[in-house]
Amino acid sequence: RHVLPEVLRKLSAAAHAVWGDEGDAMGTLASRLFAASELIAEFTYYLFNGALYTRGSAAIAILSHHALYAWLLRPPAVGGRAERARHRLQALRCLPNWRPHTMPDIEAATSHTADAYVRGAYWASFEKPPEVAKDVLLKCLESQLQASEASASRGRADAQRMQRALKDLAASGGVLPG
Repeated sequence: RHVLPEVLRKLSAAAHAVWGDEGDAMGTLASRLFAASELIAEFTYYLFNGALYTRGSAAIAILSHHALYAWLLRPPAVGGRAERARHRLQALRCLPNWRPHTMPDIEAATSHTADAYVRGAYWASFEKPPEVAKDVLLKCLESQLQASEASASRGRADAQRMQRALKDLAASGGVLPG
C-alpha cells in the first residue's frame, strides 16, 4: 500500500477546498482548515516513521511539516517578491512550537497508528495544551487567509526586524549574541 501518495492526494483536495477552488468546498473555513491540518499531521506521522533513527530524518519531517503549512497559506497571486516573502513570514508565525526537549519523531513512533498520532500525540506535542494549540493555530491560519491591512502591517514590521537582525549579525562578524 502506498500511503504517502494517498495522503498527499487527500491533502491536495483539502487545500483546494480551503482555497475555494473546489465547487464542493463544504463547511466553514475553520472546518476545512482543521481537515487540512489533520492531513498535514498524518503526512508528518509517516515522514517521522519512514526513516526512524536515521540522521536528519526528524529535521526533514519538521521542515516538510512547515513547508506544507506555508504551501497551504500560499501567498496572494498579486504583489511582488517582497510581499510574498512577508506573507510567508506571517504564515510561519501561525505554527506552534514543539515542547522544549521533546523528540516529535519518537512521539510519532510511539503512536500505534496515524490516526492515534493525529488525534492525540500531534496536538499534545506542542508547547500549549492540545485544545489551545489547535484553536490558536486554526484562528491564525484563518486570519492569514483573509488579508487585511493589519496583517500587511505586521508583515512589514516583521520584515524590518529581520533585516535589522541580519545587519546586526553581519556587523558582529556572524557571531550570535549571548
